[in-house]
Amino acid sequence: MRSAFLHFYTPTTEEFTTLWRSATFSFDASVLLDLYRFTQASREELLRLFKQHQDRIWLTHQSGLEFSRNRFTIIGEAKKKAADLKKQLENLRNVSAERYQQHPFVSSEVCVEIGRACNDFLTTLQQAEDSYPNYLTNDPILAELLALFEGKVGEPFSKQELTIKYAEIDLRYAAEIPPGYADAKTKDAPRSYGDCILWFQLIDYSKKSKRPVILVTRDLKEDWWLREGGKTLLPHPELRREFKEETGQDFYLYQASQFIEEAKLHRQNVVSEALLAEARAMSEESRQRKEEAKETAVSSANQPDEILSQALESSKTSVTPRLDNLRNLLELLRVRPDVSNDDDTGPDQSA
Repeated sequence: MRSAFLHFYTPTTEEFTTLWRSATFSFDASVLLDLYRFTQASREELLRLFKQHQDRIWLTHQSGLEFSRNRFTIIGEAKKKAADLKKQLENLRNVSAERYQQHPFVSSEVCVEIGRACNDFLTTLQQAEDSYPNYLTNDPILAELLALFEGKVGEPFSKQELTIKYAEIDLRYAAEIPPGYADAKTKDAPRSYGDCILWFQLIDYSKKSKRPVILVTRDLKEDWWLREGGKTLLPHPELRREFKEETGQDFYLYQASQFIEEAKLHRQNVVSEALLAEARAMSEESRQRKEEAKETAVSSANQPDEILSQALESSKTSVTPRLDNLRNLLELLRVRPDVSNDDDTGPDQSA
């Protein structure tokens, strides 16, 4: 029975080993763009892993296009988010000094320590901002990727081919055939076609190369993965079935953290816990943002009074618990890199 429905089941250890040793590794744009979000040490370590597999890596034209289109946005994101966080900290510090000096639950000592904590955050933030590289003028990450994928990027579809593909994608999305139909709910065409164009390019590559493919992605939507009870179980069975029928080869999906763990296992690489922790955190953050996207987001940027009140109400007997809670709340305000899966901007229409 298992052999008739392999796409519904997790591969065995032996099957995973065979796949790892023979597959081509392809990466979507989000994974490449995340290199700008990792710490420097973890980024360099991940690039070393890529290089160790450089004889078996390949990039769809769609992934390369989305990376190129969104790189400047991601680079500018860090400074913008630092400025937003700085403004929030300054607002919180000023509110505590101006409005809570005479609060019946607040001593002047609390206000002073709140101000000191905010100033410490601001100093650390400014130091980090000052040391942050200017990737707009000197981008070693881009240089590494351009060298790594030189001659390893697929061709784009022609305009005539895209017209045919678009019509096919419309039919697929109407029937909710993965991947990409989830994007049709939030994006206009042709921007919503990006995932499916990538998929067609992966299939074409496998047909020509006669090799299985592992796609490394940060996308956690239900049109890429089989999900149940909020948990990601395995790649969408329909993807594995279609890929096998079209190419005769196997297909599998890895998140970045899974790719790192498998590289550690199969090549006996020494992989730091810091790299794994960062990759897992990005996956978890992506999952959380997908859940939060289902609800109406309430901006906290202009609500310093409410935030401070929550910190003060948690403890009215000592300074330290209040400040600890304040720091926890500031962590919630801390603007992290955007890990939504909106790095794609649709297929190239200029080919």
